[in-house]
Amino acid sequence: MKLLADVIRRPNKDFSKNDISKREGLLVRYGYRKEYYISAKEEFSETLKYNPSHWEARYYIAADLFKKQKYEQAIVEFNELNQLKPDYANNFTFLGEAYLNTGKYQLAINTLEKASDMNPSAQHYYVLGLAYRKTGNWKKVYEMVGKLKEMNSDFHNDLFN
Repeated sequence: MKLLADVIRRPNKDFSKNDISKREGLLVRYGYRKEYYISAKEEFSETLKYNPSHWEARYYIAADLFKKQKYEQAIVEFNELNQLKPDYANNFTFLGEAYLNTGKYQLAINTLEKASDMNPSAQHYYVLGLAYRKTGNWKKVYEMVGKLKEMNSDFHNDLFN
């Protein structure tokens, strides 16, 4: 499951040829099909036409925008989503990472701290560590590394690479 999450979360990471085929095989094994992806996007868009407050449809659309590196559009969607589902930490993580990728570092930190408070997870601490690194706050970076090590997460190595 960790590998599956890594495949979904970091699809553009440079992997060796063997890893790529293993990862693609894993996605297929868990049901990923390109035609399903296209169909799902169309259905989520259609759902929002009839029910703009359907938070799950909005979440998948926002996540797709994020994945395509359309961060400004994703920020708009995730902010709307946070109004609909303010207790879902993943919304805040994606939003914080989108802020980070657009150079809005303080907004990223504030948003990612909220995600970490809601759900202390390795992913949240990792992205928060990246945001602190961008601002040069090494004391906080080391704090995140410590939290990641306590969780036995491999992400702590990535904060320095």
